[in-house]
Amino acid sequence: MASPNTASPKEVPDSPSPILKTIFSRRDWFCLWLINVKRVNLDDHCQKCFIGPKIRMPHTSGGGGVYGFDYKDMVLPAPTSDEPQYYYLCGVSIDFNWVENFHLPFEYAKGETIHIQRAGVEAHILNARELPIKVYPKNPHPKAIHQKWRTCRNWQWAFDMVTQKKLKNIGAIQPSKQRELC
Repeated sequence: MASPNTASPKEVPDSPSPILKTIFSRRDWFCLWLINVKRVNLDDHCQKCFIGPKIRMPHTSGGGGVYGFDYKDMVLPAPTSDEPQYYYLCGVSIDFNWVENFHLPFEYAKGETIHIQRAGVEAHILNARELPIKVYPKNPHPKAIHQKWRTCRNWQWAFDMVTQKKLKNIGAIQPSKQRELC
């Protein structure tokens, strides 16, 4: 019998990337976004701290609202290099109440699955492992003195990934040109 984080062999197809088997919510969202994170820029926070291709989520608008969603069998793009496959899925609450936002950082992990229910979202992702969002109470980064950085879960995860030397910080090298939301 498979453990909660390991799928049965019949369930997980041989794929070089994660498969969003089901992501479902009845809640209304300002937007929902997914980025294949290649590097980070700790000089920015929120979506702008992630450097990498944005993966289009069908039926989501550029900040006009996502009124519930139900995605099935969405195969994420396969990597084009040997870079690690890190992803960040985020739902921004309709009223911009950051406590109600949905966060799911994950990485490619062949044969593993993510099954979660939180913040009004149910997700089942094949070939994936959820990554924790670690909070450093005495974060040494200079931006951590600012509340917008210190409380941003995207930035907290990015900082931890740099601390673990899993992702490279390009902050102070080149500013981000990505839009901040959706």
